[in-house]
Amino acid sequence: MIMDIDNIKYAVIREASRRSLADFVRIFWRTLEPTADLKWGWYLDVLCHHLELVSKGEITKLVINVPPGSMKSLMVSVMWPSWEWAVVDPSLQIIGVAHNTQLSSRDSKKMRRLVESDLYRKCFPHVKLAKDQNSKLNFETTKFGQRWCVAYKNMTGARGDRVIIDDPLTVEDGMSKAAITEAARIFNETVPTRINGPKSAIIMIMQR
Repeated sequence: MIMDIDNIKYAVIREASRRSLADFVRIFWRTLEPTADLKWGWYLDVLCHHLELVSKGEITKLVINVPPGSMKSLMVSVMWPSWEWAVVDPSLQIIGVAHNTQLSSRDSKKMRRLVESDLYRKCFPHVKLAKDQNSKLNFETTKFGQRWCVAYKNMTGARGDRVIIDDPLTVEDGMSKAAITEAARIFNETVPTRINGPKSAIIMIMQR
C-alpha cells in the first residue's frame, strides 16, 4: 500500500484547524513570521476562545483591550478571518477598519499573503481568490467572500459579516475630548449600519 505523506500531512492540518483557532495559528505562524518565535500565553487561549464564540454566533460584539505587542492585530485581523474562510465559511465578508488605511491595509496584505501561501492553498483548496477582484488591499473569494480595508471615518459604502475595528483613534486623538466624542458617534451611528445582518459581528481592538 502506497501512502501519500503530503496528503496525510494536509489532512492532519485540516483536522487540527477545525479543532481550534489556536492550533491553526500555531501551524501557520511561520507562514507570516518566518524568523520570529511564537511566544504563546494564556491570554491568547482566551482570545481564541472568544473569537471562536463569535464564529459560532454566540457573541456579536466584542471589545479587546490588551497592551501593545500582544499579537492582537495579527490574531484578529489576519489569522482569525483566514481561519474562518478555511473552516467556517469562505463566503464571509470582512471589513478591516483602522484610524487610517495604512494600518488597515497592512493587515489586509498579510491576510492575502496567508491565504495565497502554498501550505494554505493545499490544506484548504476550497478557498480561492477571485482573479477579477484580487488587489493587494481588497480581494474576494470565488464564493463571494470579501476582505476590504477602510478608514474609520470613511466607512460609507462598506458592509460585512465581520467589522474589525483596530484602533479607531491615534495616540494623540486619545488625548482629545472632541476626537473621542466623534469616534463614539461613528461607533454608535455608522458602525451598526455597516453589518450585513443580526448574525454579523463587530470587534473592537484597542490598547487604551
